[in-house]
Amino acid sequence: MSRAPLIQPLLLLLAGFTIGSSCLQETRPIVGAAASLRAVMPELAAAFEAEHDVRAPELTYGASGTLAKQIQAGAPLSALVLASATDMDALTHEGLIERGSKTVIATNRLVLAGRVGDAPEPLQFLTKNPSSRIAMGDPRFVPAGAHAREALQARGVWDRVAPRTIFTRDVTAAMALLRRGEVDWAFIYDTDVRLHEELEVVERFEDTETRRPTVITGSAPGSQEVRAFLTFLSGSRAAEILRAHGFQVDPQ
Repeated sequence: MSRAPLIQPLLLLLAGFTIGSSCLQETRPIVGAAASLRAVMPELAAAFEAEHDVRAPELTYGASGTLAKQIQAGAPLSALVLASATDMDALTHEGLIERGSKTVIATNRLVLAGRVGDAPEPLQFLTKNPSSRIAMGDPRFVPAGAHAREALQARGVWDRVAPRTIFTRDVTAAMALLRRGEVDWAFIYDTDVRLHEELEVVERFEDTETRRPTVITGSAPGSQEVRAFLTFLSGSRAAEILRAHGFQVDPQ
């Protein structure tokens, strides 16, 4: 007896099961987060899932300015967590971020970092030593780089330091150059230095020299599926996690 009549229905059944399974796969909204938040965002997402018993949005990382350009180009990002209020304001003005969804959840501090044991006066050293090198995020789209340029301009040394500077795609890349010894110093965030024991803060910059770096959230129009996550990020549990990573958070 031929087995073909039995095999054909079985194949159809398996095909139907495969199609049905793929249809049941969860499609999560995507949230773009600043590269400087790469260490803390997974912990925030895990805490959200534990508290709400639902999956957190998928996370993708990049420089704040780069993420802003991606959403301007039509990237399917449901929300942003940026280190730049300027970029968030521009997106809001263009109607790409809902005006009422913007919330500052924390602040950070710009620092000049070096490897443990290096010279104590780097800015003076940089202006006098032509072989010294510094890394910072590209000021055109990396908030830490823009803040660093402001600070150096405030001290009147930008024109002397800029030619010796390696500009990177984000603050994480600047930190990587410093850790590998490819530069002498790097402008990064206070929270970045806390992650690596071989690095130390050489100099902190006051609010009078550069704007205080912020962590700000915002959602795209109609992105209801990320509202609960963004609300969580501005709550007390998220504040505890952010403080543990070195961010400054105003009392709830």
